[in-house]
Amino acid sequence: MKQDSEVSISQGQLFFLIMQAQIGVGILSLPFAVHGTANGDGWISTLLAGFVIQLWMMISLTLSRCYPEKNFFQILRNLFGKFFGSLLIVSYVLYFTAIAGLVAVLQTGLINKWILPLTPFWVIYLLIIIVAVYLAKDNILVIARFFGLSTGVVVFFILLVATVYRDADISYILPVGQSGKGCFNRTNRF
Repeated sequence: MKQDSEVSISQGQLFFLIMQAQIGVGILSLPFAVHGTANGDGWISTLLAGFVIQLWMMISLTLSRCYPEKNFFQILRNLFGKFFGSLLIVSYVLYFTAIAGLVAVLQTGLINKWILPLTPFWVIYLLIIIVAVYLAKDNILVIARFFGLSTGVVVFFILLVATVYRDADISYILPVGQSGKGCFNRTNRF
């Protein structure tokens, strides 16, 4: 039988797990997707969505501290009863299955466009699904270790993007709330 130190994850691994879960591949496609709907004011929606995610994580953390011996599904059944709790569990599983499929498609699209343009889409998608199933069938320790190792790629990406922002002009986000129309444009500044 394994000892607790072999099964549990460290604080550093937990940090990388949470960071990767929040950032993921969606952050790479989010600005373009939001810009298609909200135009120049998409950054406001992105910040608000980030705030809502942080709020949801705090609620989840509080619930896990109130019920330390139960998993998320058991907590839902305990809070909402057997019927509504089971309905929420089914909704939760279906939603995150759809999200996993969407993330796999987005990640495949990014890899196909930027790294492997001559590789068929389905080959990259199949490889991503194989790795995801391999990681998902194992315990949280393996996933946390994988995220810890892959954080180096995220840090490299952040440093790469940070070099671009030294020439950034903050007035490009103005006017706020007008989608590019108003008195704060490039030719007419106060």
